[in-house]
Amino acid sequence: MSFNQSENQNVFQQTGGVPLPDTSLPAASVLVTDLQTELTNENRFRALIEHSTDVILLSDREGNYFYASPTLERVLGYTPEEFIQFNGFTIIHPDDIPSIAQAFQTLLATPGYSETRQFRGLHKNGSWRWVEATATNLLDAPGVQAIVTNFHDITERKQAEEAQRLLATIVTHSDDAIVSKTLEGMITSWNGAAANLFGYSAEEAIGRHITLIIPPDLRAEEEEIIAKLRKGMRIEHFETVRVTKDGRNVDVSLSISPIKDRQGNIIGAAKIARDITERKRAEERRSMLQAVSDLLASSFDQQIMLREIAGLIVPAVADYCRIAIVDEQQQITDIKINHIDPQQLELVRALYEQYKGRANTLHGVQRILETGKSDLVSTISGPFLEHMRDNPELLRIIHALGLQSYMGTPLIVRDRIIGAITFSSIQPHRHYMPDDLAFAEELASRIALALDNARLNREVQQARDQLAIILQGVADGIIVYDKNSQIIYANESAAQLTGYASVEDLLTAPPMSTVARYEVIDEQRQPFPRSQLTHLRVLAGEREPEAIIGYTYKVTGQLERWSLVKSRPVNNEQGEVIYVITIVHDITERVQAEHRKDEFISMASHELKTPVTGLKGFTYVLQRRLSKQGDEQSLHYLSRMDAQLDKLTKLISDLLDISRMQTGKLEFLQAPFDLDSLIIETVENVQAATSTHHLLLEGKADVQILGDKDRLGQVFINLLTNAIKYSPQAGKVLVHLSRDEEHAIVRIQDFGIGIDASHRQRIFERFYQVTDPEGKTYPGLGIGLYISKEIVERHHGWIEVNSRKGKGTTFSVILPLLQG
Repeated sequence: MSFNQSENQNVFQQTGGVPLPDTSLPAASVLVTDLQTELTNENRFRALIEHSTDVILLSDREGNYFYASPTLERVLGYTPEEFIQFNGFTIIHPDDIPSIAQAFQTLLATPGYSETRQFRGLHKNGSWRWVEATATNLLDAPGVQAIVTNFHDITERKQAEEAQRLLATIVTHSDDAIVSKTLEGMITSWNGAAANLFGYSAEEAIGRHITLIIPPDLRAEEEEIIAKLRKGMRIEHFETVRVTKDGRNVDVSLSISPIKDRQGNIIGAAKIARDITERKRAEERRSMLQAVSDLLASSFDQQIMLREIAGLIVPAVADYCRIAIVDEQQQITDIKINHIDPQQLELVRALYEQYKGRANTLHGVQRILETGKSDLVSTISGPFLEHMRDNPELLRIIHALGLQSYMGTPLIVRDRIIGAITFSSIQPHRHYMPDDLAFAEELASRIALALDNARLNREVQQARDQLAIILQGVADGIIVYDKNSQIIYANESAAQLTGYASVEDLLTAPPMSTVARYEVIDEQRQPFPRSQLTHLRVLAGEREPEAIIGYTYKVTGQLERWSLVKSRPVNNEQGEVIYVITIVHDITERVQAEHRKDEFISMASHELKTPVTGLKGFTYVLQRRLSKQGDEQSLHYLSRMDAQLDKLTKLISDLLDISRMQTGKLEFLQAPFDLDSLIIETVENVQAATSTHHLLLEGKADVQILGDKDRLGQVFINLLTNAIKYSPQAGKVLVHLSRDEEHAIVRIQDFGIGIDASHRQRIFERFYQVTDPEGKTYPGLGIGLYISKEIVERHHGWIEVNSRKGKGTTFSVILPLLQG
C-alpha cells in the first residue's frame, strides 16, 4: 500500500502481479484494479486526518517530509505545500536539535518503535512554539513505509508550567511570608519566610486555622478581611500586628488577594505578610525623639521636663526608668522615676538605694555618673547576678521587679556630665541590644541639651530680671529695635525722653509716632532727616552712628528737649544685624547752656568787633605820624600792638563763625576754583609769616573744586599754623596734593609732638584742648579744628587725622571733585 499526495487528493491503490501460464514464453501479467469499493473508506480516513487537532506528518528515513496535514497551517503557519520543502530539522530550535536527533536515530534503529519529545518549532512569523510530538517508525509497515509523526501545540501549557515554576520559586525564596487559606480560614500553604517570621514550620501550620497567628484582641479583623474577600476585593498594605509561636508580637503589612477556581468562584485567599517591625520601631523612635524635642522646647521648668520625659520613656522604651540630675560637684540634686505599674515605684526606689550605697558597683546610675560611659546588659542572668550574691536584699528586689534587660547612658553636654538615665525591661521578649543603646544615647543627648538650655534660660532670665532692674534705674533712655525697626524693648527713661507716659505706651505706639508728635531738628535747628536717625543708619550698614536731636512740640512750637542719640548693632553668627541698641542721653541742660554761651559769644564778638576796628584805625593813624617823626622804638611797640589786634580780630572772627554755625547762618559761596592755586597761595602766605619752618609743597591735584575758596583757605591756614605751632623742634612742614577718581586729597604733615590716642577722637569738638601734665601746654581756645571740620563737611568732604605721640601728625582734607 502506498500513500501518494497529488493535486491535493489522496488515493490508495493496490497493485499485484501474478505469472501468467504460457508454455512457449515466460510472461508477467499486471493486474491493476481500482479499488472503487475502498474509496469510501479512503475518504473517511482523509477527513479524519484533515480535521484532526493534531498535525500529521509523513517523512522518509532522511527526515524529508512528503505529507503534512492541513492542521499544520493553524499550528505553525505553513501550508502543507510550503512545509514539505523543508528538511525535518530545519524548523527545530538549535538548542533542541541534539535531543531530537538522538531520538530520531533510536527511532530508525527500531521498527515499530514510538518516541515522544517536546521541542520548540519555528513558526512562519518567526516566533518559537512549543510542540509535543510522537513519532512512530512504520518504514517497514506494508502500505505505509514512512515515519509517522503527530504533534500538537503545547505553548500555553509550557508557559503556564513556567509561570507555575516561577511562582513556586518566588514563593519559596520570597523574603515575605506568603500564606494561603480557605474562606473558612484554614491554612493551605506556608512558605519558608512564613516559617521564619512566625516560628511555625509548614507541617505545624498547614491545616490549622489562621487565628494561630492573630492576637486574640485582633481576631475581629479576620472576619472583616474574609467579608471583603468574598466580595472579590483586594486588601493592600494593611498594617496590623500578628503573634509568633513564642508569643512575640510582630508588626506586619498585609496584602491579601482572593483565590478563584476555574469557574471564577472565590475559594480562598493568598496573603503576603511583610515584617515591618524595624520600620515601625524606627518610626516610633523618630516620633519619640520629635515628641521629646517638642516637649523640651515648650518648657524650661526642669521638674516638668523630667516628669514628662519619664512619661514618654515608659512604656515606649522601658518598663521603668530613672533620670538623675547632678550639680557641678557631681552630687545628685534631682531624680525622677517611672514604672508602668505605679505600685512598683517603691521597689524601684529601694533598688536605687541599694545601688547607691554599694561600693565598686558595676552597673547603675552611680556607675554611669562616675565613668561617663553607657551601660548595657542585654540579659539579666547568672553573670550579672553573681557579683550581687553578697546582698540578698538587692537580689530580692531585682527578682521582685522581674528585671529582664537593662541599659543606661550619661547625660552629657559640652563635655560635662549633668546626669544619667537608665532603662529597664521586665518583658521576656524585650532585650536591649546595641542599636537600642544607640537610640538611648541619641535620646539622652537631646535631653541633656534641652536640660542645659533650660538651665541657661533660667540663668538668662535671672540676668534679664537683674538687668531690667538696673536699666529701669538708668537715667539714659535705652531702646532696642528689631531688624524691621520695631521697638521690642525700652526702659522708663526712654519713654519719658520720647514723651510717653509709660513703657507700654511706647511699645504699642505706631512706628515713627514720636516724629509725628514732635518736630525733630538738628544742631543747626534745621529739620532732622528721617534717614539720619541712628538706628536706621545702623540698619543701613553704619557701625556706631550718633546724632544730636532736638524735639520741638508741634502744638506749642516750644523746644522741649535735646538728646544725644547713639546706636550700636547686635549681630548674629553670620554677621547680620538682628537688633539695634539705641542709647538716648538727655543733654537739654548742656545744649541750653551752650546756647546761652553761644548767645553770649555772639553778642560779645559783635560788641568787641567795633572797638577793635576802631583801635586798628587809630594804630594806623598813629603809625603814620610816628613814621614821620622817626620814632623807631614807638613804631616797634605799635607794630607789636597791631599784631595782637590782628590775633584778636581773628579770634573774634572765629567766634562769630561758631555763632553762625550754631544758628545755621554761616554763609558759603558756591563757585568753582582751582585747588592747586589755592594751596600754593596759602603756603606762600603762611611761609611769609614764619621764619622757623620751611613749608615744602609736593605733587599736584590739577582739579576744580566747587565751594567757598576763602572758607577752605581758612581751613588750610589753620592746619598749617597748627603744624608750625605744634612742631617747635622741627624745621619743616610737608604739604602733599593728590587725587583719586572722585576726590582731591590735601595732606599736611608735621614732625612735632603728635596727639595721643586718648585725645584723637575729641580734637574736633568745640573748645576742646589737649592737656598733657607732662608736656608743654599750648595756648588756644580749641575752636580752630572745630571750625575747619564744619567747613569741610559743608563742602561734603571730611578730615582725617593720623598721629602718634612724639611722632608728628598728618591731617588729610578730602574734598569731592567738581562733576561735569
